[in-house]
Amino acid sequence: MRFVKGFLILMVISIVALAASVAYITQVLDPNDLKPTLVNAAKKHQVQLELKGNIEWTFWPWFGISMDDVRASSNNWGFEADRLEGSLSIFSVLSDTIVIDQLTAIAPKVKLELSHSKQPSVISEETGASESKTILVRQLAVTGGEIIGLHPDLMLSRLQLSVDSLSPVTASDLLLSAYITFRDYQMPITVRAEIIPTATFDGLTIRKSSIESRDFTLAYDGYLSASSEGQLSGEGQIEVDEFSLRKWLRAGNWPVPDTQNLERLSRLSINTGIKLSSEMMSLRPFSLILDETSIDGRIDLSLRPLNVDLELLADKLNLDSYLSSNPSAQTGSSTMPFPLVTGTYKLDVGELTVSNHLLNQVGFDLGIGSDEITLGRLDANLFGGELRLAGTHLIAPQITNITGSMTKMQLSQFEFSKPLDTLSGSLQSTFDLRMAGRTPDEMLASVSGPLRLQIKNAFLGPLNLSDTLCQLSGGSEEIISDAADTLIARAEFQEGIAVIEAVDAIVANLNIQGSGRVSLVSTAANIQGTIRVPEDGVLGSCMAPEFLRGIRLPLVCRGQIRNENLACSVDDKALQLVLTKAAEVELKKQAQNQLQQAKDELKSAVQDALQDRVNGKGSELLQQLLKQ
Repeated sequence: MRFVKGFLILMVISIVALAASVAYITQVLDPNDLKPTLVNAAKKHQVQLELKGNIEWTFWPWFGISMDDVRASSNNWGFEADRLEGSLSIFSVLSDTIVIDQLTAIAPKVKLELSHSKQPSVISEETGASESKTILVRQLAVTGGEIIGLHPDLMLSRLQLSVDSLSPVTASDLLLSAYITFRDYQMPITVRAEIIPTATFDGLTIRKSSIESRDFTLAYDGYLSASSEGQLSGEGQIEVDEFSLRKWLRAGNWPVPDTQNLERLSRLSINTGIKLSSEMMSLRPFSLILDETSIDGRIDLSLRPLNVDLELLADKLNLDSYLSSNPSAQTGSSTMPFPLVTGTYKLDVGELTVSNHLLNQVGFDLGIGSDEITLGRLDANLFGGELRLAGTHLIAPQITNITGSMTKMQLSQFEFSKPLDTLSGSLQSTFDLRMAGRTPDEMLASVSGPLRLQIKNAFLGPLNLSDTLCQLSGGSEEIISDAADTLIARAEFQEGIAVIEAVDAIVANLNIQGSGRVSLVSTAANIQGTIRVPEDGVLGSCMAPEFLRGIRLPLVCRGQIRNENLACSVDDKALQLVLTKAAEVELKKQAQNQLQQAKDELKSAVQDALQDRVNGKGSELLQQLLKQ
């Protein structure tokens, strides 16, 4: 009983002492006397503080003070709050250090002025006892806040902020939630982190942070340090859980890319290590999954000046499924939708689908400078063969140089328009071309440079040479030749015109030689040369007459490839002349045969008649005379 009685007496004494302290503080001390202390505390941190309203004691739901109409500003920001509330440590009011257990800003508005810096007004130093007091804020909270000025069209509203402790060199939990509005687009955001301010509050370290926005979640396991002098450093691991980018954009009224495949952008996740400083940022090892594509590699980014060094490896990528479903949206200006960052790009793709064509083992090295783009390497296996390219592009004059080769490409896999849609064969080519312009049409009209072309084991039947020759010459014995066609060509492009210097080909057993011109813009072609009929007379679809075997005939190929009216034909006049000469030779031969036959018949009749009448030596003498 003595213990209980003593404990009750102690409790009564504590309550009386606490009540007496509160009564003394509220009745004797004026909270407005704290204004100079608060202003000077803010001044130490280069902050101009204005307290236009009264400071009052509050007793519910905790003991503390409240301030109305509070304004503060620094070099690049301004702050206004309708009301600030703080819970106080009672006995700290009587000491040199005022401890605010929790400071709450109600409906504050923060305006950032990032485009320029302004100097805060200098406040004259106050004198008096309050000058020696310091203020310590243990917890900070913001409700219903608003931040503007990050971007002309960007605003953070419905801001809720909670910081467990603002003690220097002490870790505390931070929770921030807000609603981001960018023009007509909106999204909620929640940030959780552990923060550690420096001893002088001129720097901050963030650890174990996360960002959430609907079904988007980014977790950062590491640290990020920043100082008021602009120093930045960090290292850790970033992980973005799998989410649907399409659904996330649609939920915030953001524009959703118009893709041919409506299921694209429905699966996205990122996992990467990160190292960060004021000068650079490195993402390695970098791993990204986009729909059915897995991308691994590294990304190194220099920040001063901005430069990127990228090396990525993708297993497969279907570009067609990400293109717009509106054909008109894919044409027009060739301007890039985003600025090109200078640096080096290296990308390798196992399977790449472009324009419904499958490319295997695709790789390219690209260097982007301020005035030039260099293609160090572009390798791809397509159309059953190999493509190798390299070149440069001057950005300001829009001049492009491309050198490369094509090896063992199968013509049957090309999508030619009629009448060339049945071409087949193995294509090999080398070229060194130069062009200028911003659009494909401008570039085609300016192509210049040499081209070498060879086609082997081919079927060039669509040129229709053997059928034409068989019809004109009256060839007989329809056959199907299994002889492979070949073609070797040498051309020089001159401002969009392919000047074919020489063509040497065997098509349907016909040897073709010639030259001509082909326009890349209009696709009009004009090729002239000669064809030589083989000695054995075997054409692609018939046996040539004997009088045509071994001779050469003029050949002309004219038409417009785009309009499907390209055709090759033999010169009718030359062929008629050959036919006429052949007819004359045939008639002369027939006449000689008939004359010889008549002579033989006359000789035989005379011999028979004389033999019946003359015998012996006389008969032999007559036969010798007839022979002579």
